[in-house]
Amino acid sequence: MLEDQVDDVLSNVSVLVDGEYISETAEKVIRNSAYWYGHPHGPAQAPKHADRLEYGDTGWELKFGANTFLVEEAIRRCASIIEKVAKSVLETDTPIDESKLRRELEYAVRGAVANYEGVEYAGYYDASDGFMHFGTQAIHVASFVATICDEVETYLLAAEIA
Repeated sequence: MLEDQVDDVLSNVSVLVDGEYISETAEKVIRNSAYWYGHPHGPAQAPKHADRLEYGDTGWELKFGANTFLVEEAIRRCASIIEKVAKSVLETDTPIDESKLRRELEYAVRGAVANYEGVEYAGYYDASDGFMHFGTQAIHVASFVATICDEVETYLLAAEIA
């Protein structure tokens, strides 16, 4: 049973980052996580930012002024972490703490931002209120991660083992 759950997760991860589907994945995570933070009534979702995705040096990217959010890079880093965790679940027969996994994935997302020269920042981009701010635009990190986790079905790794 556990092996089937891990296989499902690994299969979903494979589809998530597949060359044929990665653009759809990038669009989906941006539609679910992009916000207009400067809206007069508070943060408002900005799903049309997905229409501005461009293919760059690191794959699908979203420019915000002088900064670039490396969307595909963030997705691939999340996928790599999930693969590692899934294999660990299989080896240890121990379900994961999904909230801990999501925190780790949030760091992967926050690390995928480049400056105006295309160089990734050292460390993690600030998200003290849950949003990575790029002027009046923002990425809600937890929404980005939730989209990845929902697509991959990471809850299968946290399920009690029968």
